[in-house]
Amino acid sequence: MSSQLFPGRRRLLACPPSRESGTTRFLGVLLCYNDADVLAPVIEHLVTNRHDLVVWNHGSEDETHEVCLDYLGRGIIDYQVVDRDEVPFEQIYGVCSDYVVSTYGDRYDWLSWPDQDEILEGPDLARPYHEQVGELLAAGHDWIEFDNFVFWYTDRDDPSVDDPVDRIRHYNLYESASPRIRAWRMACTNARRLGNSNPPDGRKAPVNWPLRHYPMRSHEQAVRRASHDRNQPGFQKGDKNWHYERFRDDESTLRVPAERLHQFDGTALDPTITWAFYERPDRLR
Repeated sequence: MSSQLFPGRRRLLACPPSRESGTTRFLGVLLCYNDADVLAPVIEHLVTNRHDLVVWNHGSEDETHEVCLDYLGRGIIDYQVVDRDEVPFEQIYGVCSDYVVSTYGDRYDWLSWPDQDEILEGPDLARPYHEQVGELLAAGHDWIEFDNFVFWYTDRDDPSVDDPVDRIRHYNLYESASPRIRAWRMACTNARRLGNSNPPDGRKAPVNWPLRHYPMRSHEQAVRRASHDRNQPGFQKGDKNWHYERFRDDESTLRVPAERLHQFDGTALDPTITWAFYERPDRLR
């Protein structure tokens, strides 16, 4: 294990595990800011699906650093602490993609880049994500759009369950923030833009895949996310992240009755929209 300054203020490296020759080589990227409570299950999901991880801690004030150190050498092969003043939020996707391609572009076949509160799935939730990616690559496809199934805390959650992925079982498809580009063939990586909103090069998968998104995991965490974590320079830009201003205007909008959502049974995600989230205020249209 070694450390050096590039491009973050602190960089820690660990040796990736040995993989069977000839198998698909998976790399995951996570850009983290104040989501420590959900970070471990997201990391575990990617590691279980045979990904080595590059993780950047972009100025977190919670336990993100400690979680990342715990997984260094246990999935995370490259961990960096990146200063928000030196790499502003609106620039971080481009800076990170340049770094990943130049450092790891010839070592991996596939790049998964979810947000740090998202879990990527294949079309068949009963089968591992990495297996379905391998089949997609063999069929000649290069990148995937994911439908954004948003899981939201409700009064039916069991507070004794610490893991938010196990605790939060109610969800809905968020159509206006879907689909999302989250994974592609490494060789097709292009200059990434804010939120990975621009398509990579290559041939798109014929159907969208699902992702499970866990942005609001308790009322206290939701208030902090809206009022602080997502109330920073660069987060609301043009058409992106306008809904956090809606939450700041009216805290009651963070509370969603469970009966308005679907309940996850672990085997399928219902795309029927039963809750439209929120209308955009006129001043933000």
